[in-house]
Amino acid sequence: MKKQVLSLLIASITASSALADAYHDAYNSAKKEEKSRKYEVAAASYLSAAEVASNPNDKANSYFRAGECYRSKKKYDKAIDCFKKELGVEDASPTRKSSAQLRIGQVLYWDGKTADSIPELQKVKEIKGAHPSHVSDASMYIGYANSRLKKYDAAITAFEDVLDNKKASSSHKSKARLSIGNVKKNQKKYDEAIAEYEKVMSMPKRNSSHEAEAYMSIGLVLRSQKKYDESNEALKKCVDNEKANYYHKGLSQVTIGNNLRSQKKYEDAIKEYGKIKTFKRTHNYHAVEAERLTGFCYYDLKQYDKAKEYFEKVLADKKASSYQKKSSKQMLDKIAKSQKK
Repeated sequence: MKKQVLSLLIASITASSALADAYHDAYNSAKKEEKSRKYEVAAASYLSAAEVASNPNDKANSYFRAGECYRSKKKYDKAIDCFKKELGVEDASPTRKSSAQLRIGQVLYWDGKTADSIPELQKVKEIKGAHPSHVSDASMYIGYANSRLKKYDAAITAFEDVLDNKKASSSHKSKARLSIGNVKKNQKKYDEAIAEYEKVMSMPKRNSSHEAEAYMSIGLVLRSQKKYDESNEALKKCVDNEKANYYHKGLSQVTIGNNLRSQKKYEDAIKEYGKIKTFKRTHNYHAVEAERLTGFCYYDLKQYDKAKEYFEKVLADKKASSYQKKSSKQMLDKIAKSQKK
């Protein structure tokens, strides 16, 4: 009898070990495929790993990674299906469940199903033991969704929930304050927007990139009010911030040039547009836009040959947008017609 029990125990351990090996093989294979950006192959391997995983959190995590792979391919329905499977794993931790529920709401938002995303994001807060960052992230996206739907009061309430949440990270808090400023800007309450952006600078443990973004946002609002010198002062603080997001830095630098051009200070504007080339990293749009707008400055200075040079650069640039190419072509035609007279 003892030998029979021992044999069954050994068989059970052997089977368990085989399953564990199968799980690790499938999961590690999936990680390699995901790293190589072979997302659909990776998703299939993650789903295979989930099927043989004996640990609930391993199973849930495998479903999550499969969902992330489908999300990367913008196959949102398949992604949501994976996150729902993660939610359905019995005995998975509250953190795993809140991560899945959060992603369901976010994917709906990213897929443009804004109204549908809000109730799914609300469910994150209902999960007992949900990870604090998932709760505050859900509130942020509820705010984004309501803002997109132009339900501005509801958006502000959601962002204020983050500010009032003692467990929310300092990064979430500074982003929430920024987002309230953005809502005020969308409502054309410009002075109130600036006041919200300025509050970011006084927040303890604020995210440095959010501080830079706040300066950029102040600069953009001041430009809309035609307060060009004040706008440039704020924009330069974004550009000079080492932690500034490269997109925000590029947009700020282009806007500094735009402010000078609006003041008909064309030569100064050209110098500012030229500084884009010195940045370590620049968004393609901003790099091309600096060239295009430099062309406009030379056109306004009646230096038509120099203007042509820059518009032709835009047309030859493979990274230029269709709008930038169309605009440059129109200006080249305009110059050609004026020179025929």
